[in-house]
Amino acid sequence: SPTVKSEDEDGDMKPAKGQGGQSKGSGDDGKDPRRPKRPRTILTTQQRRAFKASFEVSSKPCRKVRETLAAETGLSVRVVQVWFQNQRAKMKKLARRHQQQQEQQNSQRL
Repeated sequence: SPTVKSEDEDGDMKPAKGQGGQSKGSGDDGKDPRRPKRPRTILTTQQRRAFKASFEVSSKPCRKVRETLAAETGLSVRVVQVWFQNQRAKMKKLARRHQQQQEQQNSQRL
């Protein structure tokens, strides 16, 4: 499956699988173990902007929207899909971190 590497304005890299660690096993993605791992897709600034604009409208775009984005950016629908999965995971992670910071601040006030 494609992995999407996109450098955020703040320099964050977004790994496509899990939390950026290696998947279990010998590093293959669950398909043919003889096939070499495909290179990460590096997004251009325009592609990233298109994805982000669409993400602000909906974090879970329907198939039509994904197909339109794929056509506009020249990437496969799967790459678009993986980018949105990664972005949702990133937002969830940031929200969790923010929640923990709030809880720490609240406990320090007591």
